[in-house]
Amino acid sequence: MVSNSRMELMQEVNPVFLTARASLCVLEQVKDEDAVKLNSKLKCTMPEAPGLDKLSPQKQAMFKKLAVAILSMFEARYKATNDYFFKEGEGSFFDLACGLVPRSLLFARKGQKYIGADLPAVMASLRYAAEGCLEAGKENVSFAEVDATNYDTLEKAAAAADGELFISTEGLFPYLTEDEVKEVCANIRRLLCEHGGVWVCTDFEVERWSRRICSAYLSNMISDPREYMQLSEGELSDVKFAANSLCKGSRDSIKSALDGFGFDVQLVPMYDYLGEDAVLSLPEDRREAARDVYKDISFWVMTPKGGAESFNTNGKDFSAELTRRSTLLTVNLTGRLDTVTAPDLLKLYRSAVREGGIRRININMRKLDYISSAGLRVLMIMYKELPSNGTVNVYNANDSIREIFKTTGFSGLFNY
Repeated sequence: MVSNSRMELMQEVNPVFLTARASLCVLEQVKDEDAVKLNSKLKCTMPEAPGLDKLSPQKQAMFKKLAVAILSMFEARYKATNDYFFKEGEGSFFDLACGLVPRSLLFARKGQKYIGADLPAVMASLRYAAEGCLEAGKENVSFAEVDATNYDTLEKAAAAADGELFISTEGLFPYLTEDEVKEVCANIRRLLCEHGGVWVCTDFEVERWSRRICSAYLSNMISDPREYMQLSEGELSDVKFAANSLCKGSRDSIKSALDGFGFDVQLVPMYDYLGEDAVLSLPEDRREAARDVYKDISFWVMTPKGGAESFNTNGKDFSAELTRRSTLLTVNLTGRLDTVTAPDLLKLYRSAVREGGIRRININMRKLDYISSAGLRVLMIMYKELPSNGTVNVYNANDSIREIFKTTGFSGLFNY
């Protein structure tokens, strides 16, 4: 456990630590079981907005009510992001700027790989509390102290991943300067090129999102809800809230900026992943209006642009899709990999690696039903042809395939 004096020093260096408390507290208020359990260790309280005591009593009351709407956004994005991953995601959930949310407890319980990464001031508290709560599945959870502008810290954290990365950033980008945005985008792109996967962000429409939610909750009460956000966040960070081009721009301008940073973008409606319990922090008579806002709010799902080659084979009993990007080869297998179909995979693999330079192979077996000794030999060929520092990551294998790996000794060769 971190001493109080050390904690005070870390908070002074990283004042955004204080805002990490708000997401945990709002989840605890709606009786999220993991949040209640985690905060029994952390004992966080909802931070007060600095400067409220300087306002008139009438305006203080207005801002406190508006805070309910703003905090409901924390609840909605947390729950919707979880649901999106469990329905659509692959590999390891890389929670960049994870704050103090209790996601590690949820993922441990579901047996899904989770990497929580944030500033030292946050991680010192979260690691201590979460590890004290984790029981079954704790081997799937890891924590890392990172600086999102420092690639080496991110790569060190990603070393704990199984397979591809599902990088989620919730609440990070509104605090970044324009120069930091460029650094973080470059680092995320580099991670995805090295490990494969996607980047999912809910920050880019925060200005429009906050206006819509506040209008649904308190129509005509305040002209600009960002005034509250700047009041409550402004003294907790030395950066003006949501001031960079990825947070304040139009959808077209944001897409253009991300294109310049080297990303392909897909917009996925958040509403499709909101359960009935997504905005419990709002009064019951306002929840439906708030939920409707999310029909026009999206997950921004991004993958690196360019540099990728695809190789495919499709048959009645087996199909494979191989994608090469830089030094990474991603392999998706479906059906039966046996004596008949193994030569097709080997031929496809030879085509994909003909130019050399592959250092990492990620093999997704979610849809693979069976693997025979012939299929295992193809995997062994892949393994042997990698350089000495290369890795083969196998993930989403079913229980019968895992047992085959175990009995044949392959479990010692691959990460899975």
